[in-house]
Amino acid sequence: SKILDFLQDKLTVAIPKTKVFKDDFFRVVHNKIMGKQWNLQSYNKLDEKSKNLFCEDIAKFFVELHSSFSKKDEKYFDFLKEKRANYEFNIIVEKLAGILLDSELKKLEKISRELELLNSEKVLVHKDFYSDNSVVDEQHRLKGVFDFLNFGLYNRHYEFLSLYYSDHMDMLKNIIKIYESITSKKIDFNIIRKMKLIGDASALTYLEFNPEIKKDKIESFNRILDFIKSELKLL
Repeated sequence: SKILDFLQDKLTVAIPKTKVFKDDFFRVVHNKIMGKQWNLQSYNKLDEKSKNLFCEDIAKFFVELHSSFSKKDEKYFDFLKEKRANYEFNIIVEKLAGILLDSELKKLEKISRELELLNSEKVLVHKDFYSDNSVVDEQHRLKGVFDFLNFGLYNRHYEFLSLYYSDHMDMLKNIIKIYESITSKKIDFNIIRKMKLIGDASALTYLEFNPEIKKDKIESFNRILDFIKSELKLL
């Protein structure tokens, strides 16, 4: 609620306006953001001009979000400072030691150290932008964004991670191109790729912590594990 209050007058697209109630426990309610659902299929049906306009909307949302935070706001966001993008690497090792080879864990550890060096430059990041967390208008223009649960102070590369999938790659590249042209900030695909590897290792760690959830998601677990192993072979 504090995050959303801060962002209300800083973003062009609609975001939830929340109200907090406290009785026996805290409750947060917010207005419904009206709009149409979209997905990759609806995006692919657009003509090139409409695709570019939609990618421009997303890039501008990222730009507005990332530029909303300044030095004077640091105290306001003290509660976010300890929020990490992933598990501490020693916890990942502890949980995945019998699942990944030592050589694979060493490669992941090297990547984790590289990513830690990026933490000197942090911006406010939604970190979970995709079709389920946003709506469009009748012209397929971005109208609203919600679900700020993963929001935090992170390196700007984390913003693009939720769209880093093979079937979204053309769309993602267009968004990054527009973002770079507005901000003059370089977005490195190799860094996003490494973030995905560590993020997926954290996802497996979470499932190892929660065996009942893992049991229901064993297909996802195995798919992520296969992806990590195949990616590490290429590094």
